[in-house]
Amino acid sequence: MNILPTAQVRQLRCPRCGNSVLPQHTPGMKIVCPIVGCNGIFDPDNMPTFYPDPPRMNLVAGAVAGQADGSASPLNFGRNESGEIIVTGVNGSPSVIDIPTSVNGRAVMGIGPRAFADQTALRRVTLPDTVVTIGEDAFAGCVSLESVTFGTGLRILDMGCFRDCASLDYVSLPARVEEIGRDAFAQCTSLAEVELNGPVKVIRDNAFGLCEQLSIFKYPERPQRIAPGAFSACYMLPQSVQDDLFPNGQ
Repeated sequence: MNILPTAQVRQLRCPRCGNSVLPQHTPGMKIVCPIVGCNGIFDPDNMPTFYPDPPRMNLVAGAVAGQADGSASPLNFGRNESGEIIVTGVNGSPSVIDIPTSVNGRAVMGIGPRAFADQTALRRVTLPDTVVTIGEDAFAGCVSLESVTFGTGLRILDMGCFRDCASLDYVSLPARVEEIGRDAFAQCTSLAEVELNGPVKVIRDNAFGLCEQLSIFKYPERPQRIAPGAFSACYMLPQSVQDDLFPNGQ
């Protein structure tokens, strides 16, 4: 998938829980963090700003006609800028989704931005080995999502792709994953165990923010780069794991 430059939007981040807060305020007035359980108070005029990562997937207008693997499918498909087939949405409110390997003989390479966002009935998802990228907010707000089976080809989890999936309690990422994006699993309040099966290159800011039940984090080797706020408000994460992930308190 192409990485496309986009305009950067100035934002502020709560220094207590790491939540992104838009700087809409009266000059001289302090802001109260809206996250339940945080309620941190800070002065936005004296806080450093950050710039969210740009989305990695750009959609091209027009749907892809045809049936997935020769059978009827509730899924909608489109193309990204490179012409690769991606899932763009779903019809109805299914509880179980199996993403097909191909459509009209062409491999399904990704899950588009917000393709399944706020599908509150969705409980289980299976991705094929062909899927390389899960787009921005692809499954955000799927509060009933309990199980995700990832294919072996997955490399990039984009911004907020599983944000607010409150029922997701276990995640095992395949060995080829290189990047876990900003807010990728933020506010997955039931997430207790995460297993990395390969040498992840980068875990971005707030990737596991407010995963208050996260107590097991397994990995074959320490990720090459971890943002300081990647595990904001992960109160159950053992100190020994934190010390290994952030040597010398970095």
